[in-house]
Amino acid sequence: MMLRKVLGRILRPWVLSPTLEHLQRIREDELQTAIGLLPPKGKLLELGAGTGWQAKRLAEYGFEVSAVEVLPEAEGTAHTTYRKNQIYPIIDYDGRHLPFGNDTFNIVFSSSVLEHIPHDRPFQNEIHRVLKQDGRGLHILPSATWRFFSTLTYFIRRLSRPGRGGIGWPCRHGEKGSVITEHYHFSRLAWRRFFRQTGWEVERIAPNRLFYTGECIRDGALSCRTRKALSYFLGSSCHLYLLRKQPSSEERFCVQSAELRKSSCNVGSFHTENPEIRLTEVRSWRRPKRQDQPL
Repeated sequence: MMLRKVLGRILRPWVLSPTLEHLQRIREDELQTAIGLLPPKGKLLELGAGTGWQAKRLAEYGFEVSAVEVLPEAEGTAHTTYRKNQIYPIIDYDGRHLPFGNDTFNIVFSSSVLEHIPHDRPFQNEIHRVLKQDGRGLHILPSATWRFFSTLTYFIRRLSRPGRGGIGWPCRHGEKGSVITEHYHFSRLAWRRFFRQTGWEVERIAPNRLFYTGECIRDGALSCRTRKALSYFLGSSCHLYLLRKQPSSEERFCVQSAELRKSSCNVGSFHTENPEIRLTEVRSWRRPKRQDQPL
């Protein structure tokens, strides 16, 4: 107990309370990275828009943005904070059925949302439905680095407050597994496998080049520039996954047929605009006569 009090006195000045301003700076930097991966314009759907801050910024970049957020009654949690601080029109939905027609959007975007969906595989069908065939999905998702250092800083925050009960064990962040197994579930390998199994082709995986944790123990004391530098040594806290729909069996057959026709035209073809060159090519294929062959 005495040791914990000593650690608390040492850590307390270094452990700050999380603020909304810090989170907004992080999301702004991540959004800049996301913009570099997206098409220049189009109809965009943001999943889990919260207050609509990112939706508003995306609209300022020229996208035609629709933003959705889960109804409080659908998940049994109070989203009154989001409702009170909305800065962009948000459409409520039940968390399962997107209130849009088929082939509506060019882009579906989310930031730290998919890991919180318990029915994540069936929900991918909804995303496929509202996304156009040549559309793109872009999802910002936590990494194994984020999970490891969030667990570590959880204990640091608890140790900095010795008079507030026991330390306890951190809860899982997403809807799968435990704090331990989330190191796998948040890995690039697991996310890539998940997307391929749900009908997506992973076009690109890009790090967000920021280091931060779920506990935000240093909050705004560390600038984004410092967090970028730390990401090169400690790892990025999130990755951006750029997706496109897997081609259907008919489209795959058409592509393979076109490739076969192209290869068959190239192999054994002596077509050329110059007849003299064509005759030379044909002669080169003749079998040469042996010297001892009788005339």
